[in-house]
Amino acid sequence: MITERDISINFPPYGGLCYTDKQLGMEFKTKFVIYCQNWLDEGDRTVPDPVEDSRYKEPLTFKFSYRERGLTSRPHVFYEVTGTNVHTPEVMFRTGLAEEDHYIDLYVEVADSSGATNYTTLSIKVIPSREFVSKVYDDDSYARFEAEKDVSALLLINMGVIDRLDEMRENVVSHVSAHADWVETPSQVELMSDILKEATQKPDELSVTSKKEAVHVYRTLLGSLDSIFNESSDSVTQQRVAKGLCESFIDLMLSNKFNSSCETDCESKKTLAASTQSVFESREPLVKMLLKGSVAGEKATVITSTNGDLSYKVQRTMASRLSNSSSGLGSEKQAVVFPDMTAALLSAGAASVDVEVMESSKLQVDDADSIQTRTTSVTLYNHGNEIDISQLSDAISIFVYPTSDLTTNTIDIAENYTGDPFYFKIALERADVVVALQFKPEDAQNASFAYFISYDSIPTNQSNEINGTLPLEDEAGEQWALSFSVASFSSYSEVEKGQDVNPSVYIGIIPLHDTNETSSVLSVTIFSAGCQYYDANSKTWKHDGLKIGKRTDVTKVECLTSHLTSFGASFFVPPNTIDFKTVFAKFANLADNAAVFSTIIVVIVLYLLVIFFVRRADKKDVEKWSVVPLRDNLLSDVYHYQVTVFTGMRRNAGTKSRVYLVLGGEQGDTEIRSLEDEKKRTPDRGSVNSYVLSVPQSLGSLLFLRIWHDNSGKGVDSDWYLNMVVVKDIQTDIKYVFLCDRWLAVDKDDGLIERFIPVSTNEELASFGHIFAFKSRQDLTDGHLWFSVLSRPTWSPFTRVQRLSCCLSLLFTTMVANAMWYGTTPSQGTQDVHLGPFTFSPQELTTSLMMSLIVVPINLLIVTLFRKASPKPPKRSKSSDDLDKPTKAGHLSKMWSSGGIFTVEPVHMEKQHTPKVVRDAPKAKKSCCVWPYWVIYVAWFLVALSIAAPAFFTVLYSFEWGADKSSRWLTSFVLSFVESVLLVQPAKVLAVAMVLALIFKKVEIEEAPPGELQGEIIQHSQPVKGNYSSYAAAMKPAHRRPYVEKPPDFSSVSSAREYRKKQNRMIEIIKDIGSYVFYLVIVAIICYENRDEKSFHTVANIRNMMVKDIHLVGTSHIKGLEGVSSFEEFWAWSVDRLVPALYLKTTFNGDNVTNNERSFLGNHVHYRVGPPRLRQARALEDSCTPHSPLNRLITTCIAEYGWTNYDDRSYNVSWTPLNTSIVNNLGEPWHYQGVSKLNGIPLAGYFATYGGGGYVAVLGNDDKTATNMLMDLKENRWLDRQTRAVILEANVYNPYVNLFCAISLVLEFPPTGSVIGYAHVSPLRLYRYVGPSALFMVVTDLIFVAFTMYFIVRLVQQMKLRGRKYLQDFWNVIEFLNVTAAILCCAFYGMHFVITSLTLSDFQGHPGEFVNFQRIVLWDDVFTCMQGFLLFVAMLKLLRLIRFNTKITQLSTTLKRSIGPIVNFLIIFSLVFVAFTQFAYLVFGPLSSEYYSFVTSMETLFSMLLMKVNVEEVIMANSILGPLFLFTFVLVVVFILINMLLSILNEVFTGVRLDARCCPDDPQMAEFMYSELKRIIGLSPASHGVKKKAKVVAETKKVPVERWLAAENDLDRFSPEPLEGDDYWMSLPPNSTDLYYQKSTKAHLYDI
Repeated sequence: MITERDISINFPPYGGLCYTDKQLGMEFKTKFVIYCQNWLDEGDRTVPDPVEDSRYKEPLTFKFSYRERGLTSRPHVFYEVTGTNVHTPEVMFRTGLAEEDHYIDLYVEVADSSGATNYTTLSIKVIPSREFVSKVYDDDSYARFEAEKDVSALLLINMGVIDRLDEMRENVVSHVSAHADWVETPSQVELMSDILKEATQKPDELSVTSKKEAVHVYRTLLGSLDSIFNESSDSVTQQRVAKGLCESFIDLMLSNKFNSSCETDCESKKTLAASTQSVFESREPLVKMLLKGSVAGEKATVITSTNGDLSYKVQRTMASRLSNSSSGLGSEKQAVVFPDMTAALLSAGAASVDVEVMESSKLQVDDADSIQTRTTSVTLYNHGNEIDISQLSDAISIFVYPTSDLTTNTIDIAENYTGDPFYFKIALERADVVVALQFKPEDAQNASFAYFISYDSIPTNQSNEINGTLPLEDEAGEQWALSFSVASFSSYSEVEKGQDVNPSVYIGIIPLHDTNETSSVLSVTIFSAGCQYYDANSKTWKHDGLKIGKRTDVTKVECLTSHLTSFGASFFVPPNTIDFKTVFAKFANLADNAAVFSTIIVVIVLYLLVIFFVRRADKKDVEKWSVVPLRDNLLSDVYHYQVTVFTGMRRNAGTKSRVYLVLGGEQGDTEIRSLEDEKKRTPDRGSVNSYVLSVPQSLGSLLFLRIWHDNSGKGVDSDWYLNMVVVKDIQTDIKYVFLCDRWLAVDKDDGLIERFIPVSTNEELASFGHIFAFKSRQDLTDGHLWFSVLSRPTWSPFTRVQRLSCCLSLLFTTMVANAMWYGTTPSQGTQDVHLGPFTFSPQELTTSLMMSLIVVPINLLIVTLFRKASPKPPKRSKSSDDLDKPTKAGHLSKMWSSGGIFTVEPVHMEKQHTPKVVRDAPKAKKSCCVWPYWVIYVAWFLVALSIAAPAFFTVLYSFEWGADKSSRWLTSFVLSFVESVLLVQPAKVLAVAMVLALIFKKVEIEEAPPGELQGEIIQHSQPVKGNYSSYAAAMKPAHRRPYVEKPPDFSSVSSAREYRKKQNRMIEIIKDIGSYVFYLVIVAIICYENRDEKSFHTVANIRNMMVKDIHLVGTSHIKGLEGVSSFEEFWAWSVDRLVPALYLKTTFNGDNVTNNERSFLGNHVHYRVGPPRLRQARALEDSCTPHSPLNRLITTCIAEYGWTNYDDRSYNVSWTPLNTSIVNNLGEPWHYQGVSKLNGIPLAGYFATYGGGGYVAVLGNDDKTATNMLMDLKENRWLDRQTRAVILEANVYNPYVNLFCAISLVLEFPPTGSVIGYAHVSPLRLYRYVGPSALFMVVTDLIFVAFTMYFIVRLVQQMKLRGRKYLQDFWNVIEFLNVTAAILCCAFYGMHFVITSLTLSDFQGHPGEFVNFQRIVLWDDVFTCMQGFLLFVAMLKLLRLIRFNTKITQLSTTLKRSIGPIVNFLIIFSLVFVAFTQFAYLVFGPLSSEYYSFVTSMETLFSMLLMKVNVEEVIMANSILGPLFLFTFVLVVVFILINMLLSILNEVFTGVRLDARCCPDDPQMAEFMYSELKRIIGLSPASHGVKKKAKVVAETKKVPVERWLAAENDLDRFSPEPLEGDDYWMSLPPNSTDLYYQKSTKAHLYDI
C-alpha cells in the first residue's frame, strides 16, 4: 500500500519594514509611535510572489516588545495588533542602561495565520530624567492615557517606573490595581504579569495595603483568563504567561503567610493571608493555561519560589498510567504514590489527568501549631476542573518531610557492657503516631545488634512486643532503620486507645558481635510523628482516618489516605533519657568522663566555703542597718528624728572622714551634730545608715540640711559622694527628702566639702533621673538574685545565705533542664519565627518553654517562701511587766511597735522631779502577706532537694553522653549562663527601671519593716564628773554648738586640696602609662603575630629550589632563575629546575607517590594550592619606527612595554593571525585574557609595570602535564621578540608552620636585549585563629578594637572642644595619627579578611583551577605597612606620657628650637647634594650600575654618607674623575656639612640646658612621685597632705557666754579634734552665772 501526502511549506512574512517616528527622546516624556508597513505573505499560495502577495494582502499579527540594551532577560510585550499596515499608539519608555548609552531595543514579531514569524529589531535612545520618573503620575499624558483607558500605555509606563525606582514600588502596585479591570488582550496580561513579578520580587518592602492591592490584581486576572485566552490562543504564550503569574503569585503568597507570633496589625495580616489563600484555591484557569497544548506524558512544569520554600509541579498523564505510579519533586523527594485508581478516574470522565503536587511550609491560616513538618498538597484535574477523590478502597501514599535535620546522639553500647540490653525510653504525645529510629554504626560492615521493643515496660529477649536483628534484610537498602506504631501493640488496650494518655515505649539493644574486636558505637536518631490533613470546610487540621505507612523513616513520613488535600505531620522530639540499668556501672570509669562530675563537686565545695563569709556579712548587715541614736544626743532631748544617709555607688564614694550636719526647720535649727554612733559606722560606698537624732523640741516643717565633713580621711577615703538624706519625723511619721547626688571632696566636682541642701519638692522626687537611678539600684540589689548576694538590699529579710542557696538551686535546676533537651533541637533548616529582632524555631520555643516549666516554678516558690516568712520570734527573758519599770539615768528606749515610735522615759533626778514625758505615735500599718516562720524550714528542704536531685541527674546524663558530648555541653552551658547573669539580667533590670520611671514616676524608699528590729536603742550613759542633780549638770558634747554663717579658714583645706590634686595627677599619670603600655603590648602582639620567624627560612627554601644556582662538584652548576639569560636557558630551567621543584615524583624512599601526595612540592614539605601557571606580557608589533637611513634595513621595531603599548589580541598557535571561522579554546596560551578574568593586579618590574592580564598557560596538577605543556610552548615558539616578561605564578602552603606563600618568578626581556630574572615570594598567614593561641588572638583583637573606639571618642571630644587649635600641638598630631592608623588597620584587616575568605572559598569550590593570591598579597603588604606605622607612632607617643621628665623636655625643646637653623642648613645641603648627584649620574651613569639613573645615584651617595663606598666601581668607570669625585664629596659633605649639622644641634641644646624656662609641664611631679614612693615603702614619714594640728593656745581667752555665738568662728569646724572617752563630754556647773570657755586642742569648757 502506497500512501501519498502533499506537503506545502509556509514561508514567513517578508518585504516590509518597521520604524519609529523618533530616534531620540526623554524618558516618560517623549511619545513614540512604531510603524510597520508593506509586509507581505503568500497566504495559501505555494511560493512567495511579491506581485501577487501585494495584490492580495493577508492580515498579519504584529507583536511589539522592548528590552534595555545589554540585558538578556525576556523582552516585555506591550502591544499586539492584527492588520497589514499597522502602528502602535503613543507610548513612553524608560531610559536604557548608562553603560549602553541609554539605548532601548524594540522588537517586532510579524506572524502569519500559520504561525510563521519574522523579526525586526529597532533601537531608540531614551535620555534619563529622574525628575520625570518621580512625577510621571502627575503628568498630563498619564491622565490622558487613563481617560482613554489605554491600558498598554499605562502598563508600559508602570513597567518602566518599577524598573527605574524601587521606592515607587507601592505606587506602581496601586496604579495597576486600579487598572486591572481594563486588561483585555494577551499582551496586556503578559505585561501585567511582568509588572507583578517585578513588584513582588521584594515582598517584604510592600505594606499590607499594597499586598492587598496586589492580591486584588491576581484575583481579577484569574477571573478573566478564560475570556482573554480562548481556545485559539497561542499555547506557548499561554504557558509563558501562566508560569510568570504563578511564579510571582507564589512569592507573594509566601510573603503574606500569617505568622502566629505576629506583633502588630495581626488581624489585617491574618485577613490578607486568608484572602491570598482563597485566590490560590481558585487557580484552575492557571493550571489549565500551564498545560495548554500539553499531551499526556510530556515533561512536567516545575515552579520553585525565589527562597526555595515552595515547590510546585503540574503534569498531564494518562489515567491508566496513573495507577501504581508515583510523583515527586526532584530526584530526592517523593510526594505521592497512587493506588489503582483507573475505575474512579474513568467514572469521572477523565481519560487524561492533570496531577498537581505542591510541597512547602504550612500556608493555611489557622491558630494551631500542631504541624511541625512541611506540607504536601496533591490535586487532580480534568482539563482544568478539579476531580473529587474520596472514599478510595486503596490508600494513597502521601509523603511529608521534616523542616530540618534531626538531632543524632552517639552512644557506645559496649561501654560497661555486662550482658544486659542498653535501653531507650521514648515518651510520646499520643498513641496514633509512628516512632522512627535511624541507626548508624561506626563499623557497619561487621557490627550487628539484637533489639527488643515493648510498650510501657522494659523488654527482655523473652518478653517483648517486637524483636529482631540489625542490620535488617531490606532490599531497599534501609538496613539500619526501624519504625513502628504504638497503637499496633497488643499490650496497648482498647480502653487506653479511647483515652488521652501519654504512652511510653522502651527499646533494648544488645550487641551480637565481639565487642572487643568490633566497635559498638552507634549514632541514633529518634523521632515520632503523626499524620494530619487540612479540612478546608472547618479550616482546621485533623488526623481522623489517616494511617502512617511503613515507609516512614527519619527523612520522611508516609501518610495513608483515601482522599486528597493538604497533608502534614506533627513531630515530637523526646528529651534525653537515662538508662538506669547501665548508668551506675559507668561510675567505674569516672576518670574518663569527670568534667561534669568534677564541676558539680567544685561548685558545691565553693558554696560551702562562700557560705561562711556570706553568713558573716549577714551578721554585719544587722549592725549596719540598725537604727542607732547619735552619740551626741542628750537626756533632755525629747523630740526625735530618724536620719537615713544614702551614700552613692560610684567608685570611692565612701568616706572615713567625720560627718557633721545642721538640720533646719520653721521653728528652729539643730546645733552642729556629728553623724557618729556608738558602733562608729562610716558611710561606705553604697551604704544606707540610719540614725536617731534627738532635739529638745520640734523643729517644725524641715526646710534645709547643711552637711559637711572634716576631710580627715586618708587619700581617697577623705572624699564622699552623697546620694541623698531622708529625715523622718518619728512623732508625725512625715518624711523629708534632701537630694544631693554630688561629691563632697576637695579634688572633685567644685572642690567643696560642704553642701546646703533645701528639702526636695515633689517635682524633684518625680524626675526621671532620680527615679531611674534609685530604682536601678534597688532592683539590682534585690531583683538580680546573683548581684544581691554581694549587695543585699536594705531592710530585706531575705538573707545573703538564703540568696546564695537560691542561686545554687537555680544553677542546678537549669543544668538538669538544659541537659534534658541538650542536642534535641535542630540547629538549621527550621522554619524560623521572627519576633522583632529575635529569631527562633518552633522546636526551640517548645524546648525553652519546657525548660522554664521545670526551672521557674520551684525557684519562684523557694524565693517566695524565704521572702514571706516572718522573723523568728524573740526569746523574752522578762515579763511584759518588767518593761514598765523605771529605767536608770541616761536610758533612752525605743520600742519598735508597729509604727516604730519612740517612748521616752525621763531621767529621775534626786533633787528635782521632772514630769514624765510620753509622746504617742500613730498606729502602725499592718504587714501584709506575712507567712508563719515555719515555712522557712520548707524552703530549706526544697533548696536541698532542688540541689541534690538535679546534681545527681546531671551527672547521670553526662555518663550517658560520654566525655566528648559532656565537655561540649558543659562549655556551652557555662558560656550561656555567664552571658545571662552578666548581660541579659542586668539589661532586663535596667529596662524595667526605665519603664517604671517613665510610667509610675514614684518610688518607695525602703524603711525598717514593723517588728523587724525589735529591741531597744540605748544611749550609753556617760561618765559623770562629780555629783549633780539637775539638767544643768548634764554632760554635753564639745562640738554641739550653734552654727555660725561665716566663711571659715580654708588654709588647711587648700593645702589638702593641693595635695589631693597632686595625688590624683600622679595616679592619672600612672594609669595613663600603665594602660598605654598595655595598649602598646597589644599592638606589638598583633603586629608580631602577623610575621613569623619561620617566614625567612620558608622563603629561602623556595628560592633555593628555583631561583639560586646549584653548584655541583668542580666548576659545574645548574642554573637557577637568576642565571637565565636567553629563551633556550629559560626552557631548560623550566624542565630541569621548575618542574622537579613544583611536582613531587617519588617519596624519600624512592616509592611512587599517592594521589594525596601529588600536590606536594619537590621538598615534600609545601603543599601546592592549585596548579601553577605561566603568564606572558607582550608588546605590540611595529610599535616604533626606525629612523632614517636605518629604516630601510630594519623592517620591524618593537618598543618597550607600556600601558599604551601592550598586545591584547588573540592568536592561533605560533602567534599566527586568528582565524575567526575556527572555534578556539579561550583558555589556551595563545589567547589574551583580561585582568578581570584573571583576577590579577599590575606587577612592578625593573623596566616596566606589567598589567594583570596576559597570555596564560596553566601547567596542570602533575609533572607530565606540566612537561608536555612546556615542550608544546617551546616547539610553537611561545616566546619571541614581542615577549617582554614571563611570570610564573604559583601558590603553596606549609601546613607544619601554617604559612602560605604566593610565588611570582619574573623574567624580563627588555628592548636592550638582556634578561633579568628575580623572584617575589610573599609569605602569608591566612589562618590566624588556629591552634592553642586562637582564643588569645581573638581576645587581643577585641581589646585592640575597644582601645581604638575609646581613642576615637576621646579624640572627637577633644577636637570638638578645641577646634582647629587642637592640631597645632605636636603631640596632638601624634595622637591624631595614632587613631587614624588604628582605624586604617581595622579597615585594612577587614578587607584582608574578606578577600582572603573569598579567595579560599573560590579555591575550595574549584580545587583544580589556579587561584590568584596577588590581591591578598597586596592587602597584606598594605596591612603590614600600616601596622608598622601604627607601632611606630604608638612608641613615639610614649614619650608624651613621661613629659614631666626633664631630659625628655630638653630633647623636645631642642628639636623645636632647631627647626629654623636646620631648615637653612637643609637648603644648603640639598643644593650641594643634588649637584654631586647630577655630576655622578652624568659621568658614571652609562658605565656603572650604581649610577645608571638619577634615583640610584642619590641612593648611592646617601649610602656614602654612612661610609659605605664602592671605590673600585667608580675608578673603573673613570680612573681620573672617579677618585677626585670621591675625595671632594667626602670632604665637603661628610666632614664639613654633617659636622655643621651637629654643631647646630649642640649649640641649641646648650642654650636649652641653660634656659630656666625649659622645664617640664609639671616640674614638681617627678619629685612628688619619688617622695610618695619613699613614703609608701616606709623610707620617710608622711608629711604632705596631713592636716597640721592647731597649736595649743596657752593663754585663756575669757569670753562671756552671751558672746558664744560670736566666738564660734574661731573654731575650725572643718578640722575638729577627735574627742574620745572623757574628752567627748564637758561639765557645766549648775550655779555658774558667768560662763567662759577656753579654746584648746580639746576645746573644753571650763567654769571660770
